[in-house]
Amino acid sequence: MRRSRSDLRSRRVYYGALGLILLLGAALTAIGVPLDGAAQDVLINLGSSVLGVFLVAVVLEPIIKFGRRYEEQIHGGFPHRRFLDGIASCSQRVRIMGAWPYVMEAQWRAEFLDALLAAIRRNAQVEILILDPTSPAALQRRSDMRDSSEISHLVTEILAALDTFRARIPREKQTRLRVRIYNTLPPARLYRWDNRALSSFFPAGDRWGSDVRHYETNVTSGLGHFVDDQFSLIWNDPRSRDLTTYLRLPVRIQATGRTFQVRYVVLDDGVYAIDPALTDSLMRNASTDWRVCVLDAAETEYTAQGVPDDDDEAWESLLEFYTLKYGEPPTPGRLPGAVRLVTRGG
Repeated sequence: MRRSRSDLRSRRVYYGALGLILLLGAALTAIGVPLDGAAQDVLINLGSSVLGVFLVAVVLEPIIKFGRRYEEQIHGGFPHRRFLDGIASCSQRVRIMGAWPYVMEAQWRAEFLDALLAAIRRNAQVEILILDPTSPAALQRRSDMRDSSEISHLVTEILAALDTFRARIPREKQTRLRVRIYNTLPPARLYRWDNRALSSFFPAGDRWGSDVRHYETNVTSGLGHFVDDQFSLIWNDPRSRDLTTYLRLPVRIQATGRTFQVRYVVLDDGVYAIDPALTDSLMRNASTDWRVCVLDAAETEYTAQGVPDDDDEAWESLLEFYTLKYGEPPTPGRLPGAVRLVTRGG
C-alpha cells in the first residue's frame, strides 16, 4: 500500500512537471511572437526548446521504453507460445541447446515439428543440441531430479522422434536439419530463432528448468552473444556426435562382407553391439571367424565376442545404459544379440 501511494505521488509530480513545462514553453513562445529582433528569436527558440523537452517526455520516451521492453524481456517460465510463433516465421536459423527441447514435449511436439518443417522449407538452418542421456552430466542431472525415470523416457522418445522426423523433410533440404548429442552440461540453455534468443540457466535442485526465468534478447546482446558462442563451442566439440552416428553403428562382417546398422552402448570396458541379426549372421555364416570392422573407423579391426551369461555386472551395466539411450528393450530385462567388440590384438 505504501509503495502504491508513493508511486501515485511520483506520477502526480511527474505529470505536474510536464504540465508546467508545457505552460512555460507555450508562454515563452506566445510572448516572443509579437516582439521583433533578437528578443523574438531568443524567446521563440527558448520556448521551442522547452516544448521539445515536453515532446520527448510525452512521445519519444514511451517509444524508447517500448523498444527496450521488446529488446530484452524476462519470462517467468519457458514461453512455449512465444518460441513456437518465432519458429513459424523463422527463415534463417534455429538453434536449440538444452537437456532436451521443451517444445518436443507431447502437448507441443506436433505444432513444433510442423513449424520446423515450414522453416526448413524456407531454407532455415536448424541445429539442435541434446544432452547425451548416458553421459555423467545427464546422470547427475537425473540424480538432481530425484532419479526421474520420466525424464529418461522422455529424452529417448525425443531422440527417436527427431530421427524419424528427418524422413518428412524433402530430400534436397535434409542437410538443413542437424541434431548433435553432447556430453558436457553447458552454462545455459539456448532457444534461438533468427536474431532472437531465449536463454536460461540450469537450476540447482529438482526443478525441471522450464519453470525458471527465461531471458529473451537479441543474439547481438551480451547474454545472447555469450550463449550463442557456447553453443558453437559445444557443437564443434569432437566429443559431440551426430544423432545418426549416436543411434546406429555401421558394422561389417569381414568373412561375408555383410553390413549391419546396429544399436550400441559404450562402457568403460569397450563397445557393445546389440543386434540379433548381426549375431545370427556371425554364427551361421562366419563360423569361428568373428572379425568385424566399424565402417566409420575401417582402419581398426575388431573381434566380436559373446557376453557370458554369468557376467551379471556386465549385463546390468548394458541394460542400464541401453535403456537410457534407447528406452526399454523389446524383451524387458534382456538384450538378445549383444556382443562385445574387442580390438584385434587387444
